[in-house]
Amino acid sequence: MTFNIHSRLLQWNYGLTDPPTRNVSTENFKIKMRDGVELDSIRMFPKDIPQASLPTILCRSPYGMSSVSWTYGTIFAERGYQVVIQNCRGTHGSGGPSVQFVPYEYEGVDGVDTVLWIQQQSWFNGKLATYGMSYMAYTQYATLTSDEFFMTGKQHPISASCITVGTSNMKYNMAESIDLDAPNAKIGPDGPLGSVLGLQRLVMWMGTIYYQERGLWKMVSFLAEAQAKKLSERNKNILNSVPIIDIDKKITDEECSWYRAMITKGLKDKEYMKKGILTNRVPELQVPFSMVAGWYDIFLPAQLNDYKLLQKVARDRPTNNGKLTVPYLLVGPWEHTNSEMLSTSLKQSILWLNAQLKGDLSGLQEKPVRLFVTGIREWKDFDEYPPKAYKPRQWFLNVDFKLTDSQPTETDAKDQYTYNPENPTPSVGGSLLYGTIGSVNQSELESRDDVLVYSSAPLAVDLEVIGEGFVELHVESTVQHTDFFVRVCQVDQTGISINISDGIVRLQASRNKVRRIKVGLSPFAHCFRKGCKIRLQVSSSAHPRFGRNHGTGADMATDTEFKISEQTVYRNSMHLSHLELP
Repeated sequence: MTFNIHSRLLQWNYGLTDPPTRNVSTENFKIKMRDGVELDSIRMFPKDIPQASLPTILCRSPYGMSSVSWTYGTIFAERGYQVVIQNCRGTHGSGGPSVQFVPYEYEGVDGVDTVLWIQQQSWFNGKLATYGMSYMAYTQYATLTSDEFFMTGKQHPISASCITVGTSNMKYNMAESIDLDAPNAKIGPDGPLGSVLGLQRLVMWMGTIYYQERGLWKMVSFLAEAQAKKLSERNKNILNSVPIIDIDKKITDEECSWYRAMITKGLKDKEYMKKGILTNRVPELQVPFSMVAGWYDIFLPAQLNDYKLLQKVARDRPTNNGKLTVPYLLVGPWEHTNSEMLSTSLKQSILWLNAQLKGDLSGLQEKPVRLFVTGIREWKDFDEYPPKAYKPRQWFLNVDFKLTDSQPTETDAKDQYTYNPENPTPSVGGSLLYGTIGSVNQSELESRDDVLVYSSAPLAVDLEVIGEGFVELHVESTVQHTDFFVRVCQVDQTGISINISDGIVRLQASRNKVRRIKVGLSPFAHCFRKGCKIRLQVSSSAHPRFGRNHGTGADMATDTEFKISEQTVYRNSMHLSHLELP
């Protein structure tokens, strides 16, 4: 067996078992698309195994073939797969110097043309899977749901898909919430509520795409600043600047056309939104999936929505072997770029692909759903997500800022705060692309005058909750346009409060009118320990994670004005504001 230091470093770093071979070859080529554009591609394969006997894995990425081949390509090829890796159109010179990267625009047709090309190659054995995380997950969905392969009555050319921290809804910058009192209320951007821009992650992703093309030193410098635990003064000033349409020039020194399109069209132009949202086709997919997700990942709610849709498809589809059709899900205590998450994804995907493409079921877990429960730091296996054994429980906002399991008896009780968008309530922890991510101390945030804090009594027993809760609030504002952000926390016996889950909703036409709103919480699996308290925060922003609401109703992209608002939360026998835990 050929000694390969790169191979052994990968094996050590990701905790993998010895591969069958370390002798891997690489072949570079271009694949012509239907419009004549040629995309840079490579094929990696083990030298000492006959190629015609090997299944193929396709990875399409905007982040450069070199980084993908260095990790995924080498690891899969050493374990008996051919791996085709392709630079997405307009990235790293793929398609030529005049071709620009436009997110979501060409991933479907380019993915289809690449699959058709693979099918024509002499080394292809008829078995093809896809793999990738983040945007690479979206490229899989774009190919899987393309018109050429979708609902044709023929067997899908892709035999399996491995999705890691990614979704069919790449425009999940939106807060999916619902106004219960609105006529014909609908969830999301088509309903009476506005949508909230995921400002920080969109800006940082724009910077990542830009600087990866400007040389190693510039990319390293950008990431070092972006990934710092504390937001740098430079980035803080940029994210606080208005109008936000000009943030691109402050991050990259030039205009970014797709960023500008996203913030001017992405939250209100239905046709534009459809280019990055493929969720409506997910329920019809009959391709086996394996998913790896993180409780602090930016795409978690949308990814778990995809999983639930696929789970239903598998239940409704007759099968001779349930292990090969039911989708697999693993959710750990990770953020979007966590190294342990990537290691787990690779291990899980190798076992899944061995089952799907090689018929080796020995590595599959007994139950399809595996969740890490925070609070007790334990892995638990389930037959489905969300598990049915967990019953909802309500906690009511009550007198003296208490959370109680009994309803309030007062008839006109309410709490108020002043929100000033020029000094927005900051985001502290939670789901971010870079920065201070996950569960962190909330003490400083909770001391602010623009944050309402409600706490339960110490729990008499452990309380384990798994799934997707919500907060129902009865609110009023002195401005027409405003947001409400909620966050569930755990307070330990020393008084330290850490965040568990949160959600945000944007209201329109709400001035001096009591509104009953439902704010969905991000999914979580957590055990509140005996002696700890459950806490609920209510505020009106989590900036710059979510772009703040200026309160003016003007165009978000170009608005430079702000309106201060007086916010009221009603909590009485007529207005039962409450938290529901799953």
